[in-house]
Amino acid sequence: MEEEEPVRVGFTARRLWRIHDESITVMSEPRRVARYDRWEHQWMRMIRWHRRTLDATGRHGGQASLDAEDFSDALCQSVWHLKDWLKNDPRQTEIGSSEVETFANDDPALKVAADLANGTKHVVLSATGSRTDDVRMGHVHWSGEGDPDDPEGVHRVWVYVDEPERGDRREVVDVAWEAIESWRKWLTEQGLEVPPDRVRPGSNPASR
Repeated sequence: MEEEEPVRVGFTARRLWRIHDESITVMSEPRRVARYDRWEHQWMRMIRWHRRTLDATGRHGGQASLDAEDFSDALCQSVWHLKDWLKNDPRQTEIGSSEVETFANDDPALKVAADLANGTKHVVLSATGSRTDDVRMGHVHWSGEGDPDDPEGVHRVWVYVDEPERGDRREVVDVAWEAIESWRKWLTEQGLEVPPDRVRPGSNPASR
């Protein structure tokens, strides 16, 4: 069964299914159809990962979860690899690939995000692969009850960045937000329209 490719992007459409090249069945309910190659889609995924990670830390009093560690990995990877979506989106013509790479590799916040993203994928980074001297994913702390590997309740989770040259400890969710803000400022300056963040009323993504 082969699905025909939708013609419009982001508009309500009827989806057609071709069965054995003989008959066509039209699904009657309207659906939102979008191609999976827009940089804006990656931007929105990045923001959703940040929201999931922040929620999982329990910082704002909700139910914390040890998923915060896994979400932190995914968040950093989505932030860093926005550059690949910007370079490979066929409709994005405002910024060239070399410009994207230059900015991503020069911005201090994104260099930290890069090492966190690549470090969680590859465990170790080579001297040529690392964009910072020694920034890596740090320890995970949590408060709650029960066995550390099978807790009965988790109240708060802290996923720290290991930054030996800094005197303070920063959480990954905050470091990632700094990188998101770097992307936002630069993309806006380059003439791209960044999708608005859908944040719950009363919550500040970067607040502690």
